[in-house]
Amino acid sequence: MKKIIALLLAAGMVVSVCGCEKGEQKPTDSKTEITSETEKKPETNKGLTLGTYEEKIYENSYAKLGFNLPENFRFYSYEELKAMNQVSEEMTSEDYFEFAKTAPSFYDMTASSSVEMENVNVSLERSDTLPTPEEMKAILEEAMGTAGYQNVKVAPGKATFDGKEVDVVYVSYDMGTYHFEQLFFPQKAEEHIVTIAVTASEKDRLQALLDCFYQTK
Repeated sequence: MKKIIALLLAAGMVVSVCGCEKGEQKPTDSKTEITSETEKKPETNKGLTLGTYEEKIYENSYAKLGFNLPENFRFYSYEELKAMNQVSEEMTSEDYFEFAKTAPSFYDMTASSSVEMENVNVSLERSDTLPTPEEMKAILEEAMGTAGYQNVKVAPGKATFDGKEVDVVYVSYDMGTYHFEQLFFPQKAEEHIVTIAVTASEKDRLQALLDCFYQTK
């Protein structure tokens, strides 16, 4: 759990800064990011599945999770996800799925705004136990302490997911002249913990971005 938390913090920071620096660019249409059959990640009928994309919707049947892409956001392409997961660009979709089945943790979806310092990540980590909010708080505090961020605050809290109140952990910190707010929401899915991480420059935006997620059957 500590590894994936550190990765999510880093991804939130990097993608948000990139979004800020590219603020004058027009948003990329997600249809141009993941369109061909070779770019769609494979799916199986039993056990672990990887997320699929249809226009501006991401869904993962294993995680029972869906996401509606907000305006000015784009999904990371399959090639970008492979880079984030530090696997070879030449890896085929079948090999990538074999990697996911044995990987301790991996990113399944990332989407970022081309206008604001905002992004969302979905990660899966192989684990038998869902951490409590206090355990998440301790893990995040340790990760933030080793990352060298300033004005760090970590606190368990509540948010709304798919119409239900859920336990989350809020994080705020500064990195140079940039300020970041993050929300972490872990859920259990069979052999994995599925963590939604939302990053924005203002705390009020975290719930709005979490509202783009929904639970599937």
